[in-house]
Formats: sequence, structure tokens, C-alpha cells
Amino acid sequence: MEAYILIRTRGAEKELQRFLERIPEVREAKIVYGEYDIIAYVVAQNLKELTHLVLDDIRQRFDIERTSTLIVTEE
Repeated sequence: MEAYILIRTRGAEKELQRFLERIPEVREAKIVYGEYDIIAYVVAQNLKELTHLVLDDIRQRFDIERTSTLIVTEE
């Protein structure tokens, strides 16, 4: 399961990017301009793993204002 996670944080973008890049499911994490601060491309085994990644690994460890998870559709 592939997804893009859009993250708006209240600071520490570079620290969050480095943290994300150490997570095996996160294939890429980039700091961006606009409504969100970071976009992460992830590959998870299933929805449960993706949910754990977003709720437990990302949202609980940093001062995250908002996330939006975009699940890639199967072709």
C-alpha cells in the first residue's frame, strides 16, 4: 500500500524530516512550501501499518498541527 502523508508542523521541519527518513516504510520525505511543511512517500504492508505509522510514529512524537494521508489507488 502506497501513500503520501502531508504534514503541517509548528516547527522543527528538518528534525522531523531526518526522523522520517529513518523509518523503513518512509521511502522519501521532503520539506515543501505551501499549506503543508513536509510530504512523505510511504509504502506500508496494509492499512493497520499505515495507521500506526501516522498516529503513533509521526503524530505523537512531534508538534504536528495537521496531517493528510493520501492513499494511492491500485491500477
